[in-house]
Amino acid sequence: MIKNITLGSDPEFGAFDENGIPRSAVGFIPGTKNDPYPLTENGEYSIQIDNVGVEGCVPPTKTKEDFVNSIMNIKKLVNAKLQETQPNWHIRSVSSARFDRSELASRTAKQFGCDPSFCVYTGGVSPRPTPAEVGNLRSFGFHIHIGFECDTNHVHAFEKIIKAMDIYCGVGSIIIDTDSDRRNIYGNAGDFRFRRLNNQITIVEYRTLGGAMSKNEETVGWCYDRVMDAINAANNWTDVFEELAEKAQNIINSGDYNAAVEFTKQLNISLPNIVNYEIFENKI
Repeated sequence: MIKNITLGSDPEFGAFDENGIPRSAVGFIPGTKNDPYPLTENGEYSIQIDNVGVEGCVPPTKTKEDFVNSIMNIKKLVNAKLQETQPNWHIRSVSSARFDRSELASRTAKQFGCDPSFCVYTGGVSPRPTPAEVGNLRSFGFHIHIGFECDTNHVHAFEKIIKAMDIYCGVGSIIIDTDSDRRNIYGNAGDFRFRRLNNQITIVEYRTLGGAMSKNEETVGWCYDRVMDAINAANNWTDVFEELAEKAQNIINSGDYNAAVEFTKQLNISLPNIVNYEIFENKI
């Protein structure tokens, strides 16, 4: 049984000027991967530069209200920190942006990724794009960290969670976040990292979602609800879920919008109120 669930995140944001032009945050945001900059006295909220974007970190939460509040809080804190040096700039929850070459001249702007991530379907390292494939495109993610304890093999447990996240969250994100540019280089189905704490708590990081999924309270709350659906599925796993995960993998990796609509309808997966199925029907 998978139990004692906590949710955290390290949402990534793009910086934009007053004209809506994407700007490199290098030199304007403190903190690095090895030395994050604390935004609160207790250090629960922190930031760091990630390529030309900003990566936040929030504390683990146990309720939907706290998870949503934590994401809204980090966005306010990051925006305030950015505007200390660039008062007319702001952050956006986007999945990708194309930058002018002048914004990509720093060494940091040429650094992609850190530790490897893995694919739950192949068991291997997730593919990384080459600099040529990336070009002037930079991507941003909304990675969800799911902490849990379980009475069975923790590896089998988190593998089921990641596959179930594809079913209940990843496919729906194709409809909510229509940015296909990021999916061409990052965000493949079943992308994850994991770690163990004190040989008891497992934290698995679902890395498929784009940064646009942290856009507002409604989309963040939707993600929380889908995590709970995924946990329930993982605790009641059958061969049917394996088949659904395979379908979800194909939909996510192909970015098939129409198939995503049909899949969510088939499983009765609710979508945020900001999404209008009448629009979907017109696109099919």
